[in-house]
Amino acid sequence: MCDKCKDMRSLSKHLYELASICTHLNNEEKYESNGRTRVINTSNFSQWLKLASQMKSVEIDAWAFPGIDAMWCRPAAEALDAESEHFTNYSTPLTKFIFIYNALEELYKMMAHQYDSVVDQLNISKKMRMRSASLKSSKLLELSPDLILPVHFEHLCKNYLIYYEEYDDLFGLELSKATLEYNGKANFAIDLIRNLRNHIAHGVFPIIEDPDYGGDYTGNEKRLIMNLLGHSCRLAALYIQLFLSNFNTGINSGPVYAILDFYENEIECDIDEFFIDYISKLHIEGEFGFNPEEYEKLRDRIEY
Repeated sequence: MCDKCKDMRSLSKHLYELASICTHLNNEEKYESNGRTRVINTSNFSQWLKLASQMKSVEIDAWAFPGIDAMWCRPAAEALDAESEHFTNYSTPLTKFIFIYNALEELYKMMAHQYDSVVDQLNISKKMRMRSASLKSSKLLELSPDLILPVHFEHLCKNYLIYYEEYDDLFGLELSKATLEYNGKANFAIDLIRNLRNHIAHGVFPIIEDPDYGGDYTGNEKRLIMNLLGHSCRLAALYIQLFLSNFNTGINSGPVYAILDFYENEIECDIDEFFIDYISKLHIEGEFGFNPEEYEKLRDRIEY
């Protein structure tokens, strides 16, 4: 593991911090689709992130329908135990990614009006404009100069590309090769994440059998899928941070000021500025954190 990757919090703490940020921002936006309007609030979709942060295991029980062999054959019983462990390990990051992407997809809808404003200012013709909220959000990043990027963002995008290239070479699930050429733009990896989500949503994402018990796969495919899902979780969260860093409407929740009041003397800027700056670095280990463990340590250090 390189020094930049060593800097990062665990994924669970990362997601908890991001959920806290979304709750305390409490930003909202109206979204219109198919003649209906609803209000999307960051504190609502923060619940998906909190659930993902608290997810320890999605248990798969191969013994639910064991067959008669498992009752008297030790190898068959061991195979069922192994299958349960294999698919539990497989299903946990897969489910976690779905939860995180649910939050990201809601945020896409909040960003749609930002895109509409930008293309109006640039006088882009209507036939050239994006229609879906996800594509609007991706294009918004491409059209927006001087974006605040999460710490180590480019490094993590390049790491992600390594796994995605291998995934595409191995499974070939109709992904354009042009998409896999790193272009240095902030929206590069978000398009790959959207493709992965589409593979899952349309049922073409590979379900790999336990390589220790036959099948067409080896341990290499399993390691690749596990690494890809783990990095997809991390990067999807980073994209939520990227959007919130650059397109938020400020803190709209009173309780966060009470939380941060005691910390005010420790920083050189006001609470609002500190809070917004923290969004781009909340995945990095540091002295401050909303999670109870780090928050209590910080409070004890300041008070005593």
